[in-house]
Amino acid sequence: MSPFVITTALSAENNPLSLDLWNILFHMINLVILIVALYFLLFKPTKKFMAKRKEEIMKITRENEELQESTKKIKEEYDDLIEKAKAEAAKANEEALKAAKSRAEAVEEEARQKAKEIVEHANQSVEAEKERLANDVKTQVSVISAEIAKK
Repeated sequence: MSPFVITTALSAENNPLSLDLWNILFHMINLVILIVALYFLLFKPTKKFMAKRKEEIMKITRENEELQESTKKIKEEYDDLIEKAKAEAAKANEEALKAAKSRAEAVEEEARQKAKEIVEHANQSVEAEKERLANDVKTQVSVISAEIAKK
């Protein structure tokens, strides 16, 4: 064995907390290797994963905003359609009311006309009956007068 190794071995035996340059250097190299290994094995993949995840979240956020905008547009269109439908329904209701009123007036006028015709027909029937009765009375008067004259 070399005298240096023996000295270090003796010094390590005598003082367990002794600082040996080779041990420090060996531990520093191990630490650097460990840090590099952890960087490539853990930090880099984690960083990639986090970047990818952040991209996905941003994409989902953009899609969400686009969907909210399209939802607002669809809601506005729907509201416009509802307003138009209400206006059309009111207009149709008003037109139906006007049509019903005009039909009611037409039916009423037709009923008046028929009532007038019935009254005229009844008047004509009454006049004809009067004339017939008057003729019957005249005939009976003449028959009675002739019988009185005969007697």
